[in-house]
Amino acid sequence: MIEKIKKIFDGENKHKLIIILISLIFFVLYLLSKVLRFPENIGLCNNNGLCESNFFYGVWLPFYNSVFYIFISSFLLIFFPKKLFKLWTKIMVPVFVFFLLITIMTPDICSGMICFDRTNVALGLSKLYLILTVLIVIIKTIFDFIVSKNKRG
Repeated sequence: MIEKIKKIFDGENKHKLIIILISLIFFVLYLLSKVLRFPENIGLCNNNGLCESNFFYGVWLPFYNSVFYIFISSFLLIFFPKKLFKLWTKIMVPVFVFFLLITIMTPDICSGMICFDRTNVALGLSKLYLILTVLIVIIKTIFDFIVSKNKRG
């Protein structure tokens, strides 16, 4: 049993363990955001002013809307090889930080004719994150297929 665990941590599938841990973290965060989406249902709004604050609607609502797509994009990588994971990490970690900064800097209220509040921006950027992940998977798979076909003949 211990040898099997060592093979998981030291073997070729170490990237899959990292992907599973990342996916698990985002899934737990999704469940937490699902619970905190309606704080009055779990008794957090008992005349303490917590629900009237912008924290729940300025932070948890955008988080609730976006974390599911980020979970899907990280879970998708379990089915692909280590090279793809390394490429995805090099590209998508800076993109994630950039998208996070854009979301944080966006106001949490809607003003003007075109509504760009934090919730809409977080939802749109998380969908774009998933689309970019799928594009990386498709392009890298096609590239690897072409390279392997050229090497064979």
